[in-house]
Amino acid sequence: MNDKLIDITVYNLEDGIIKYNLSCNESLVETVCNEGESYIIGTYSSKQYKIENEVAISLSQEQLDEYASIEKVNKKNKLLNSLANIRYTKETGGIIWSVNNLKIQTDDRSQTKLLSMYTLIKNNDYTTDINWKLENGDFTILSTTEFLEIITSVNLHISKCFNIEKIITDILNNENTDLDNINLDDLWNETWNNN
Repeated sequence: MNDKLIDITVYNLEDGIIKYNLSCNESLVETVCNEGESYIIGTYSSKQYKIENEVAISLSQEQLDEYASIEKVNKKNKLLNSLANIRYTKETGGIIWSVNNLKIQTDDRSQTKLLSMYTLIKNNDYTTDINWKLENGDFTILSTTEFLEIITSVNLHISKCFNIEKIITDILNNENTDLDNINLDDLWNETWNNN
């Protein structure tokens, strides 16, 4: 079987925006498209063409600018969604309590338990030492004062996570930000260390 290599352009069926070009074996052409995509034979630049009715049509500068604007908004939205995921992972990833180097969980369930204990302590409904189970399964005895310090540390950690997300959101929303050169993990770490 002679399976020749052909060049194709894959595009979005809904708006005709070109997604990418590639070369593949002719027998595999039907497998390269995801749902909502199609292809035409030939290589076309997404900066100059749009696909309509399986024909590449030349785009005006106004259309190119509109697509560039849409692409930037889509890219920014993806970055903002990824940023929210990073913040949530950091927020719920736990802290090391500096007083005793204990790893304190900060997942949603742990936050609820901490808030519940905080309320009991503040209302003087709980005045004895607290047996608190750590992430590794060990128990530690904490005084109510120590427990309040842990709650303060957790709250500061959570607040900082949201503050960092806000700072980076502002960066992403800035018209002058080059979204193509953003590494969110690096930006998060840099912003965290500087705030």
